[in-house]
Formats: sequence, C-alpha cells, structure tokens
Amino acid sequence: MKGNRILQWSVKIASRYGLLKRFCRTLAIHVFPEEVETRIGSSRFLFRPKIDGFWYLNYSDAEPGVEKVLRENLSIGDTFVDIGAYIGFYSILARNIVGDSGKVIAFEPNPESYEMLKKNFELNGYKNCIAENIALFDEDGFFSLFTAKRGISSSSLFKVEGIHSGQHFTVKATTFDKYCKNHDIVPNLVKIDVEGAEYNVLLGAQEVISLYRPKLLIEIHPQHLETAGHSLQEFFGFLEQQGYRILLN
Repeated sequence: MKGNRILQWSVKIASRYGLLKRFCRTLAIHVFPEEVETRIGSSRFLFRPKIDGFWYLNYSDAEPGVEKVLRENLSIGDTFVDIGAYIGFYSILARNIVGDSGKVIAFEPNPESYEMLKKNFELNGYKNCIAENIALFDEDGFFSLFTAKRGISSSSLFKVEGIHSGQHFTVKATTFDKYCKNHDIVPNLVKIDVEGAEYNVLLGAQEVISLYRPKLLIEIHPQHLETAGHSLQEFFGFLEQQGYRILLN
C-alpha cells in the first residue's frame, strides 16, 4: 500500500507539469499493475493504469465540464446514451444519476475497451446498463477502426496521419435510428465522442432527433472531422437546421 501511495503522489505532482507527462506515461507502463479498482460515487470502477494512468488523478479534470453537464441534464428514470463510451467512466457516472429506473446504453467498438466497459457494468451488477460492441455511423457495414499511436485509448473510423497507428480492428456499424427503432429506445441525453465520426453519427440519427429531440453532448475533433470530409461550418449548420442551440465549452 505504501508503494501504491507513493506512485499516486508521484503522478499527481508530475501531472502538473507538461514536460513530465511523458515521464508519467513511461512510469505507468513499467511500474503500475494491470488493473486497479477505484470508485465513481457509489459505484466500483476498474481501469488499466498502464493505459489510463490519469485515473490516479481526477479524471473529470481531463474533460472539464462534462460531469457538470451530465448532472444538470439527467434525472432519475432518464435514458442516457454514451456513443464512444471507452471503458465507461461517464456511463457509470450517468448510472448513478438515472438510478435503477433509468437506462444507460454504451457503444464502444474497440473490442479491448469494450471488454473493460462490460466488466465495469458487471462489477456493479447493473441490469439497466447495456454495453454494445458496435460503432454508430450513417450506414450499416463493417469498417476499420484505427487506434492511436500511444495505445488504444483513442480510436477512430478515420485514420489521421500523425495521430493514429496502422493498427486497426474491423468493427460492425449501424445507425442510431435503426438501433433505437429495433430496441425501443427513447434517449434523453446523448453523449458523442467518436474521434471524427460525430457528423456521420448525426446523419444516422436524424429520425431520433426529429422524433425525440434528445439533448446532445458532442466532443468535436476538427482535424479528424476534416479527414472525414466535413467542416466545422457544415457540422454546426446541420445542428442549427435541426433546431439545436449550440453552446461551446
């Protein structure tokens, strides 16, 4: 335990200085255990320090504002959809908010991340949390999912030079419209973090948007979006045409 506390202390100190972040990553690979359990509120949560060393810190600091948006826009009994859930941090957080009467549906196409996502749901015995090992896109099919050069924490259906490696998985994809229709899903809040495929996800969700008007929390990757053949102006224009008011963080 003492050694573990020292490692946590070292990472907390080093993370405050940009020049030492690479040192932290190297330290994690060689020293940290394969899996560590922490807590998100009342829920148990497993992560992999060799890949996700930042969970020794406060993960919400990595994406400031996201946790606040979830807390302010979700209520007990709501349905939360996490598109690009990774290993489930926000899915577990949302489950704490929507409770037993709500529902969480998490999509993660990367097979390795999906296994951790599923494990985190099972660890807590959550029957109202569904993990899906598929990608959401604007058409059905099978596509290449490229991983980042520094591990699998970032995956994209569009390979960006300098960011993604040649390693890829073949993943199944469908549209959000088709999924919701087949599974009788009425979403209240949809989080989209898909590394450049965000516009494609929206194109495949036009019926859901028209019928249910869910709140949308979208992480935008301009460079990835450009690789996918779209511009920020086009992306924002689409949302405005659907009647959404755009708030930037």
